[in-house]
Amino acid sequence: MFNSVLVPTDGSPFSERALPIAAEIAKRTGATLHLVNVFDPTRYLPISLSDAHVEVFNPDLVIDLQQADRQRLDAQVSAFRAQGLAAEAHQPDGVTVETLLEQATLTRADFIVMGTHGRSGFARLRIGSVASAILARSPIPVMLVGGPDTDTPRLGNGPLLCPLDSEPFAEAMLPFAMRFATALGLPLALLGVATAQAVPMAPLGIESLADPAAEQEDARDLGAYLVRVAARCPAGTTTHAIAASDVPEAIVAEADRLDAAAIAMASHVRSGLARLLHGNITDAVVHRLSRPVLVYRPPETTASDIAK
Repeated sequence: MFNSVLVPTDGSPFSERALPIAAEIAKRTGATLHLVNVFDPTRYLPISLSDAHVEVFNPDLVIDLQQADRQRLDAQVSAFRAQGLAAEAHQPDGVTVETLLEQATLTRADFIVMGTHGRSGFARLRIGSVASAILARSPIPVMLVGGPDTDTPRLGNGPLLCPLDSEPFAEAMLPFAMRFATALGLPLALLGVATAQAVPMAPLGIESLADPAAEQEDARDLGAYLVRVAARCPAGTTTHAIAASDVPEAIVAEADRLDAAAIAMASHVRSGLARLLHGNITDAVVHRLSRPVLVYRPPETTASDIAK
């Protein structure tokens, strides 16, 4: 059972996408929702890219904005309470990421539910992302609610989908995934995606070609592995192994096929230039899918892992 869920909110449209998901989780588990709006004055500093125009910091305007944030926060809590849910409002001062993590500790949060925008590439590198920073540092799982802006986030009616690749790193998510599924009354579905194998063709002037036979063999091996893992999971856990060249697309397609309630996966949580250069399966899934994605960075993931 879950007792406490942290929900960061800053009034932006993407942060509010997490609210209905948080409400549904609270309805199913009885957890208290702790809505947190961090008052970080640096958010309100005027920035001008023009050398000819420098705006002056206006403390009265900052106070007005803080009060507006508080009114919105109180209104959100009141809306949750009107649904019969336990909810509390918090507006601590501080730097956003550090303060949110402190609040997670103070409220003894079991996990965090937060919205995330769809920026990618150089836009993400330039602007940064609170969600990415939270993922990289949070000791507890984070549920991200992303997807296209035109889609309404929702918890599906199907199982909790857990992509695995036979590596211990991915399996580290399973204990929490099972706890989450049990608390929400969801079955588990394990998914394995075997990617294309390359066959060197240098003598023919071709660098490599995909080997379908090796790919299918990998899928069979992955299927056998999933069956072994399912034996350690709650009764009713299903398995499905497939071969595909695009892993995020395969995960999204399986989630749609099963009408999955959510997806649970471990992530190395690369950030900055490393994320831009190497890509990130979790990131791709979050921004293609309107279902929530429960992400966990296992404790053994070190700073050097994140930088790779």
